[in-house]
Amino acid sequence: MALAEGSLQNERLSGARIFSYDLFLTEPYFKDYLSTEDGDVTGSLLPEFLELVQPYADRVAPCAGDLLSLRWRRNPIAVLFVDIAKSWELMSHVFKNFFPCLEVGALVVHQDYVWHAEWWIHVYMSWLHEYFEPVEYAFGATCVFRYTKKIPDELFEVDPATWGQDRWLVAMRENIPRHPEFTHKCFKMGIAEMLASSGSKQEALDVVAEIEAIPLIEAPAWHNFEQTPHYNLQPQKERFEAL
Repeated sequence: MALAEGSLQNERLSGARIFSYDLFLTEPYFKDYLSTEDGDVTGSLLPEFLELVQPYADRVAPCAGDLLSLRWRRNPIAVLFVDIAKSWELMSHVFKNFFPCLEVGALVVHQDYVWHAEWWIHVYMSWLHEYFEPVEYAFGATCVFRYTKKIPDELFEVDPATWGQDRWLVAMRENIPRHPEFTHKCFKMGIAEMLASSGSKQEALDVVAEIEAIPLIEAPAWHNFEQTPHYNLQPQKERFEAL
């Protein structure tokens, strides 16, 4: 809705269309957000989506289905909002299908960037750092990047998922100082997640201990990612210790 309204108010985006990719299916946890008379929240969300975007129906096009089975039609992209990179496979699909069509100057909005669970996004954007610059952060895990120059075609043949722990670790550590201090603990927790998922339990616990030892810093309320890792330290430690 916000993107559609913003595009209406931006003369440079007059005539632009927004393509929204989603399964448009409910999940069991949706019961916390949706309510129905019979309590059943399974099924399609597409009718509700269409109702919500009705004021922008001529501008918003839903693309329902599994993203891995869908392809972009290769038109130039001015804004790419990514809230689907929940696995290596999905991040790779987004990279290989959508990033080649970014216009220089385009914005890439990574919803899950300043968050530890989707650490492969940190690997990708660290690897691609010379083609993007971070321009804004929004509380809740989002980072906005500006695309500054074209990615060479040969890079789209590379699969960072195959690199392994050592190279992932280098990319992730190099990524941290490129961002403001108030994001650093989240990125460090991402390193702990990566190490734990790679079987390096003690190294992951050592990173958690490193995070625990860092005092909180002052940050603007709308940028206060500082608190986020602290909510998760104890459960993360317990999960890592159980490996």
